[in-house]
Amino acid sequence: MAKFTYKIKTNEGKTKEGEIEAFSKDLALDTLQKQEGTVISLTKRGDDSGFSFNMNLDFLRGVSDKDLVVFSRLMSVLLNVQMPLIEALSVLQRQTDNPYFQKVIGQIVEDIRQGSLLSEAMQKHTDVFPRLYIAIVKSGEASGTLEESLTYMAEYLEEQNDLNQKVKSAMTYPAVVVAVFILIALGIAFFILPQLVSVLRDLTDGEELPLATRVIIAISDFLQAYKWQVPLAMLGVVGGFVYFFRTEVGKRTWDVWQFRIPLLSDMFRKTYTARFSQNMASMLDGGIPLLTAMSISGNVVGNSVFRQLIEDAIEKVKSGGSMSEVFLESDNFPSLAAQMIKVGEESGNTAQVLETIARFYKKEVENTVERLTTLIEPIMIIIIGIGVAGFIGAVFMPIYDVVGNLGY
Repeated sequence: MAKFTYKIKTNEGKTKEGEIEAFSKDLALDTLQKQEGTVISLTKRGDDSGFSFNMNLDFLRGVSDKDLVVFSRLMSVLLNVQMPLIEALSVLQRQTDNPYFQKVIGQIVEDIRQGSLLSEAMQKHTDVFPRLYIAIVKSGEASGTLEESLTYMAEYLEEQNDLNQKVKSAMTYPAVVVAVFILIALGIAFFILPQLVSVLRDLTDGEELPLATRVIIAISDFLQAYKWQVPLAMLGVVGGFVYFFRTEVGKRTWDVWQFRIPLLSDMFRKTYTARFSQNMASMLDGGIPLLTAMSISGNVVGNSVFRQLIEDAIEKVKSGGSMSEVFLESDNFPSLAAQMIKVGEESGNTAQVLETIARFYKKEVENTVERLTTLIEPIMIIIIGIGVAGFIGAVFMPIYDVVGNLGY
């Protein structure tokens, strides 16, 4: 049997720590919940005979969209069969394999025991539950449709994850091809090119070489003179870019570039439009006020440029205007979507129109990704082919000329 250290909140509200022996972590958790109260943390002890590294790194795991999807679906099922909320959460706490998520659910259970609503307890864990998720749950609590709200969030998260994967796939292919090409080029430059340059110098014996060949020779000499500094400098540049794009300024720069990159800008524009429309439709259908729905949608849309556009629309609505007025004036919001929103506002069917826009642009993103994948492949092949042909011509043509002059 293994030993586990635990920290719990008893039914009397006191915090208690101790040890328990069990054949598995699930059995230990089940025993504690039945006998003691709400489990806050549960950690397996290391062997006494060896070194045990007990630092808690659960926070590094986070909670994935998949974890939230499973949680939402199972919660909906358990509540639908009339299982009490706290009991349902306790079942899911035992069921999840994510230690950090277990702690979060345990803390939510404790908050509910003390009188909080589920949405209020989730509000303390915005690193796990997005604002949109909390708003939909709150709406479900108010309308008595919490099970339907959780089912909807599971489906929503699955759709958003699928959409994000499609966007990433469109960007991954060219990135991988470019990375492989750079690695091959560096391998040639460091190991093959110096030998070819040596042969070329011996054969030409000081003759005037074409400009392209002289450039290749200069690059070879530079790489050989700084064979360690060049790779380190490249790693430094890559690391610098990664660090920069993780800063607020870098994130803002990338958000702006997304609407300017050839071939990809249209895909990004449609992706954010679909995401915004889906979020808005969901919250308006759930009875959430327009301004609140817009504020939450702006915070979860995933792009600061688009968020600023939504914030401008909020100010316009506050001053008596409509959000479509702002969208119609923006180059970053599709004009078709803006016109449809205008029709929805005038007819009083904004939520239905936004749902239609979301479905339309999700399909558009899928079609755009397919077109990009089909288009990028031949473009990459052509670019790589031109590079290889230029390299071969610059290095081998002078050799062929020399050999031809020798009469071979």
